Amino acid sequence: LYASGNAAALAELYTEEAVVLASNHDFVTGKSEIQALMQNLIDSGLNSVTLITLEAERFDNTATEMGRYIFENKEGQIVDKGKYLVIWKLTDGQWKFHRDMFNSSEPPTQSQ
Repeated sequence: LYASGNAAALAELYTEEAVVLASNHDFVTGKSEIQALMQNLIDSGLNSVTLITLEAERFDNTATEMGRYIFENKEGQIVDKGKYLVIWKLTDGQWKFHRDMFNSSEPPTQSQ
């Protein structure tokens, strides 16, 4: 969904009460704000994301996932690398993102 640029479909992967904690952003709460964040990331030239799960564990109707991410531009060049932590929630028989935190492992740029 990310590679196809479908921010609306990406937002549907989240619960109604979802919160995203992204680098250089305040709390991003709810599907409409999450859709706007995803569209902003896509529009900024981050055309592809690779997620590498390092650990996942289930606890009844919730689960946690920790891993690394890699953002690439349309030329396939790595633009950012970092880590993420997701809390999943089982909602109406579907696993959805409930809390999603990701931040860069790259050093800050001069403008940050």
